[in-house]
Amino acid sequence: MTIKTILFVIAIELFTLRTAYSNEEHAAFNGDVLAIGMVDFLEEQGKVQDVTFKFKEGNEWVLLGYTMGSEITREMESVELIKKETFPTQVFIKISGTFSSGCGSVGKISHKRIDNNFNISVYYGNYNPSEVICTQGFHSFTRIIPLPVYSLKEGNYSYTVNGNFTGTFNLSSDNELEVAEQ
Repeated sequence: MTIKTILFVIAIELFTLRTAYSNEEHAAFNGDVLAIGMVDFLEEQGKVQDVTFKFKEGNEWVLLGYTMGSEITREMESVELIKKETFPTQVFIKISGTFSSGCGSVGKISHKRIDNNFNISVYYGNYNPSEVICTQGFHSFTRIIPLPVYSLKEGNYSYTVNGNFTGTFNLSSDNELEVAEQ
């Protein structure tokens, strides 16, 4: 398969066959190149990462490059829900695990809410263990992921992390401050 064919398939996937959108709050455009940290598809969130496009004359965008993220799987050992009983309520997901090599790291983290379910994807940073040989040496990791629960309605919510860890939590009231009208 030639590079031209691969780029054509990527363009078809990104622009015509699937709904795609940026998972980042901010994309960067320097007048010539547009950089987007992560792109979500309905069925795979955040897997397409570090996407860059160049603006050409004639109002065209050319795909310069991207990487495909790989979710952390066997290294993730525990997922814990942390719920702060303040008002408004704050909810966090704490992930912990151990990398079995010296160059393991946590990379981009994506979360998306569909109805009352948060789907969270945690990716390897800068390396994929199936592609890189690293030194032996175990080291632990922990990350705290804030969930965007402000303004959610009272009710039960669930979460899934990398398709392997699941849980639920409850908001006992609408999670929004009342603003006095002036």
